[in-house]
Amino acid sequence: MTESVNFYDRFPEFISLARLRLRACQWSSAGDLGELFTSRCQIVLAPDRIKGLDILDLGSSSGAMGAWALEHGCKSWTGIELDDDYISSSRDLLSQHYPDHNWSVIQHDALSYVEQSDRRWDMILAAGIIYGYPDSVRFIQSCIAKSDWVVIECAQPWGPALEDQSLRDTASFSVFNARPTIGPSHRQWGFPSQIPSSTFVAQVGDAYGFEVHWDLDQQLRSCLPRHFNNTARGRYCVSLKKPSEIS
Repeated sequence: MTESVNFYDRFPEFISLARLRLRACQWSSAGDLGELFTSRCQIVLAPDRIKGLDILDLGSSSGAMGAWALEHGCKSWTGIELDDDYISSSRDLLSQHYPDHNWSVIQHDALSYVEQSDRRWDMILAAGIIYGYPDSVRFIQSCIAKSDWVVIECAQPWGPALEDQSLRDTASFSVFNARPTIGPSHRQWGFPSQIPSSTFVAQVGDAYGFEVHWDLDQQLRSCLPRHFNNTARGRYCVSLKKPSEIS
């Protein structure tokens, strides 16, 4: 299926909300951010991969990725979010555009929701949320206990830190040392002072018998170097999958 450059041209409200709340000053326009979201979704939520899946989106924010997933044939999409404005706005937007689809937006802490739920999902997406939990091992373990496919996307430190292999393989980096210009904001948001490295996430997944895949990360770096490469506000994306049963 061939997408337009910006899927969210059809749904600008999702991007306007995300841009406002994320303070995305590095994006010159809502169109820039819409193209970013489109490219991310084409890779992380590729239509041929998500069709017919039950998807749990931890930290669902404006519901933009939910709109993509519903449009491209997922069986159900559940967004977990704490922010009052995101909750009310995403519910309104999804009700307007997808009134007959199977979706829900639940106001709840992401980790406690996963741990308390008695159901499983085909895919759990945790984008920009793991560094909100001091116990990263518990977060990863809880997710892979409820799904055979977990995708974790996370902020990473400034590029120079990642050029040192010994630093890259450490369990975590200091948020304030890595991103000093926005340190006060992180304190206001209640984030801990450490964020897990990509190597650490991969090691935890491997320790619990999950295969670690970097294909999404490689595609994102190729497609969105400004956002995902080792720059000041770079990110990584690790895909953890339970090995297929061999009969």
